[in-house]
Amino acid sequence: MSDATILAPELVLLPEQHRAASGLEIVVEAGRIAAIRPRGQGAAIELPGQMLIPGAVNAHQHGRGITNFQHGFADERLETSLHARIGRGRLDPYAMTLLAAKRMIASGVTACVHGNVPYGTGDLAGEAGAMLRAYDDAGLRALVCLGAQDRAHVVYPEADEAEFERSLPDDLRALIVSRRKPPYAPDAEATIAAMDKLWPEWSGHKRLSLGYGPSGPQWLSDAAFEALAKDAATRGVMLHYHCLESWTQRAACDRLYPEGVLARLRRLGALHDRVSLAHIVWLDEDDVAIAADAGATLVRCAGSNLNLSVGQAPTAHYLAAGIEIAIGTDGRSIDDGEDIWREARLVWALARGDGWEAPSAPDGAAWLRALTVGGAKAGGFAQVGEIREFWRADLVAVDLANLRGIYADPDPSDLELLAKRMTAEAVRLTMVEGRILYRDGAFAVPKLDRAEALAIASAHESKIARNADAAAMADRLRPYLDAHYRRWVPPSPRLGAPLPRAHRAPALRKV
Repeated sequence: MSDATILAPELVLLPEQHRAASGLEIVVEAGRIAAIRPRGQGAAIELPGQMLIPGAVNAHQHGRGITNFQHGFADERLETSLHARIGRGRLDPYAMTLLAAKRMIASGVTACVHGNVPYGTGDLAGEAGAMLRAYDDAGLRALVCLGAQDRAHVVYPEADEAEFERSLPDDLRALIVSRRKPPYAPDAEATIAAMDKLWPEWSGHKRLSLGYGPSGPQWLSDAAFEALAKDAATRGVMLHYHCLESWTQRAACDRLYPEGVLARLRRLGALHDRVSLAHIVWLDEDDVAIAADAGATLVRCAGSNLNLSVGQAPTAHYLAAGIEIAIGTDGRSIDDGEDIWREARLVWALARGDGWEAPSAPDGAAWLRALTVGGAKAGGFAQVGEIREFWRADLVAVDLANLRGIYADPDPSDLELLAKRMTAEAVRLTMVEGRILYRDGAFAVPKLDRAEALAIASAHESKIARNADAAAMADRLRPYLDAHYRRWVPPSPRLGAPLPRAHRAPALRKV
């Protein structure tokens, strides 16, 4: 064990224990936890006043080191926000992802799911390759998903696009038509070709993996979903996609999939235990049952949902149905700080519902599971999410004084204390695959030193390259988008419950 690293914290939070254990040291060798044993058996890295916990998994984010707000985009409704970026020049995917990775490492995130995000180059493999190199240079564990979209490039459902475009003034319609192009690759065949190009270099990586990240069912044809799902199964890679994020998406999907969108996705081979669905706000009772039976993971992004005014999912109902839950920031956390611990706490607070008939609030063990084991399942990360012998050494040391504050009653368990008070500020050490990446405010990865400078330069260049016509188009387009999507009125109140079975398309209320 000459190459072993030994961590000697004050406490260790072991699986299924509400009270952390003392007097232990963790032996790390070859990227794994080689032993959990009594202290004092070797030269150790002392971590006094610290508790060792499994690292968090950010199960849905887009690798934007500079947030949307920092980049100049105010929070607005989801459907209008999707067009806000068209007036800006391109960002550098490597720079944005490197800074995102650095911020996650400092906040105690040891793995992430990088959802689909276009950079407008037209080179899907090149963009994904840059993101993979950034995660590799940072030392983070990551699933990078290749985006896909082959329909509804202006509004959804696609059947309404022609009518929508006819509603626009001639000059605005001409500008829309001139700029309309697929954000990723033109079709499933080209998307799979991009995967083929990346596969030889990245498929065997110990920390990084590839998957498919379709934009969402209203944006992808059945044929494309089926083709990508088939290729994912052949390669053994994950599917991770947005689904039923807003009520307008629910309304569009009710028209596209009369039998139910999750029922259709399952029939297409795109819903099973190696699939994770992000946001997943507007499920009905049938959808909940289908998701549970399929073994899919549902990724909650509460801060983003609030910022984009799309509503909140009935998380407690999902848990009660036996569904695995994970947590993501989506690059739009509630306070723009990208603190995964606070985001998870927000999910749990909202999970209580707003009535006596709502399910009981999930406990601290369920909270930590969503951040760790649930996130690992969403990303397809094997033996990640718990402190167990022979599992991956993805570990975080937490400052106990920061957690306890000026006083903490001894009755609540260490796990409940963590669930109630843990923040990124409490992180003292982050280790991924047995390598210490961050300790006591300093980064151990030299390439992270330039992350801020690269991202700032890219953001400035994007601003300079701003297309005035396209920016004006985005502003002018907003009221027409509002009129298009305002036709559908969501049911109210929800009382923290799934939609009833009888809500579907015939019952949708038009204004």
